[in-house]
Amino acid sequence: MKTTFYFALLVLFIFYACSSVKEKSADALTGNWLILYPEHRLTSYRQREVYGRHQDSLISLYGLKLIKLQSDGQFVEIDSLNPRGAKWNLQDRVFKVQEGGKGFNPFTTRFTDLENDTLKLTQFLRLEGEKIKVIWHLKKIDDEAKEAVLFSEEANSWRKVPAAPETPDAMRKRLAAMLDYYGNYYALVSRESIYFSPARVPLPFQYYQHAMGLQTAMPPSFARLFYNADDARKGYLLLERTLGALSNQFERGDNFVAEYGLFLKRMSLHLQPK
Repeated sequence: MKTTFYFALLVLFIFYACSSVKEKSADALTGNWLILYPEHRLTSYRQREVYGRHQDSLISLYGLKLIKLQSDGQFVEIDSLNPRGAKWNLQDRVFKVQEGGKGFNPFTTRFTDLENDTLKLTQFLRLEGEKIKVIWHLKKIDDEAKEAVLFSEEANSWRKVPAAPETPDAMRKRLAAMLDYYGNYYALVSRESIYFSPARVPLPFQYYQHAMGLQTAMPPSFARLFYNADDARKGYLLLERTLGALSNQFERGDNFVAEYGLFLKRMSLHLQPK
């Protein structure tokens, strides 16, 4: 009888312990994240060939994105206008996103590890008939960190396209907010990543060693931020004049991405309406 009693207690202990671990795992995933990179596990020459053809597209789609996993199950892709109703959940160690933006409907992976604020999610990609294993690395951004502002609604208010042409002061203020935002973003990327992705930033810049310039053609990602093409052109010219005024004040250091972030901050201050 005692043996049966103790066995029942053991079963209950294991059940509640497992439930607690599952609950804590889900709670630990709630918060702000930077998607770092996919660590590939290739098992054949064929897989290396196939993955090589898709690697750039994969990193372009997910790499260095900012996402928020809310406690109510909402999934927010910060740097895009992802649809309402995007959801995430963790069940039986399966992490899944549904109804998100491109690449996140669905996005199904397996919870692998969470250590030192680095989350690992394992995914098996079906590419050209191959089943390729990748392990996504995500970095949690503490709520107290300076760059946590990147995930706030206020800091992202510039993303809302104006309903009418902007006044000069309103345009300067919104451009300044964009520059300040991506100054913080590049500061984060310079600290957490070994690469950066200019395509992730919808500003019309070219990046050089200890310098930045303006792209000769306005990228659509920048033009879409304005009420119309005329306003987009005005915004582009404002950036051109700001670059010219600050051409001899570029920051210099040991990390190019950190330099870009500091210079964007300088441009933001210069553009603030007087």
